[in-house]
Amino acid sequence: MERKNIEALVIGSIIQESNDIYKLSVSLFDVYSNVKLFNRSTRVHTNGFRKVAHQLSDDIYEALLGENGSFNTLLTYITVKKDEEGVRQYRLNISDSDAMNAKSRIKLDSPILSPVWSPEHKYEDKKIAYVSFQNGRAEVFIWHPFLRKKIEKLPSFDGIASSPSWHPNGKSLVLTLSKEGNKDIYSYDLISKKLYRLTQDKGIDTEASYSSDGKNIVFTSNRSGQAQIYIKNLKSGRVNRVTFTGSYNAKAVFSPNNKYLALVHRIDNDYRIAMLNIKSKELNMMSDGTLDESPYFSPNGGMIIFSSHRDKKACYP
Repeated sequence: MERKNIEALVIGSIIQESNDIYKLSVSLFDVYSNVKLFNRSTRVHTNGFRKVAHQLSDDIYEALLGENGSFNTLLTYITVKKDEEGVRQYRLNISDSDAMNAKSRIKLDSPILSPVWSPEHKYEDKKIAYVSFQNGRAEVFIWHPFLRKKIEKLPSFDGIASSPSWHPNGKSLVLTLSKEGNKDIYSYDLISKKLYRLTQDKGIDTEASYSSDGKNIVFTSNRSGQAQIYIKNLKSGRVNRVTFTGSYNAKAVFSPNNKYLALVHRIDNDYRIAMLNIKSKELNMMSDGTLDESPYFSPNGGMIIFSSHRDKKACYP
């Protein structure tokens, strides 16, 4: 076998043990050292091949690169379709990481926005926070997709609620509220049911999200007269502006290592996904569309998913 430019080799076998059960074995070898990096054997039902394949892909990724993979994860996103009468139908969907096996889990005639997964590792513990207009106003809801629990609606705060994002401990949310006539950032503790104000400025503060250690939040504000990105240290209370390139930067999220921000950057009339090095302030374009938005990092920080309007349709690449 020609070994040129081949660093690793995967060998696998599938043996049928019954009508629906198969034994799956996979081995990974380092070609140069001729060392077996790992060997996995498992029994799988015909319905579980995709999940096992994604988990094995994560195992191979970790063995080769020394960090967790992101194949055995899930996506959540919104689709909008018109029914036979021309009425828009909004659906909250869950799919595998490759967008396969998609299922519409929540269906409404009113808009659904900003779905976001909670940080728990076990699927049965995971929750999705989202914004819905089902009661005629923007409200935040929490759904347990893998448990038989009722969808929880957060209290009806004064004004509108938007842009929910989870604290790394999964016990609180940061969100935008238009209490007292101005949009500011608040934290809502799901255990104590208490609301804490995190920003207070005459400008509009919105689209907040936590760093992975929970020590900082990043948010969009027009307090300088333009939409720019700011980071607040929650212990000291200090707020720093971090974007200075261009007149519009918004919807930022931290990378898992907290060294970078993925955000939406406007160039002329086009909206692109950009990556900001927080320390150096270097801004690099990551996409070339005309309307790219809503960036999120994969759990290992190796990929960014975003929505894009291409071919006159909104989609996730």
